[in-house]
Amino acid sequence: RVLRFFDELLRSEAGKNVLVCSHGGVLEILYRHATKRGLSTPRDFEIPNAAVNRLEHGGEAWRVHCWADVGHLASLLHEALDDLPDG
Repeated sequence: RVLRFFDELLRSEAGKNVLVCSHGGVLEILYRHATKRGLSTPRDFEIPNAAVNRLEHGGEAWRVHCWADVGHLASLLHEALDDLPDG
């Protein structure tokens, strides 16, 4: 079901960059498909909350461009802490 969705998305949005927000289960299926890891293979990759994952589709295959990037979260945490009242 997940792969069918992304196949349809590729067809309907051909040539465009697309942003998809998703839960970890969907991300896991797409990552495993792109890296040719079967579902029975133990997970050896992270799926952190609020991470950025970039995948590309070229020709007939998916490619993981960037996975589990959480670099943007550090600056947000510092901003949030700076906004706390003293006390």
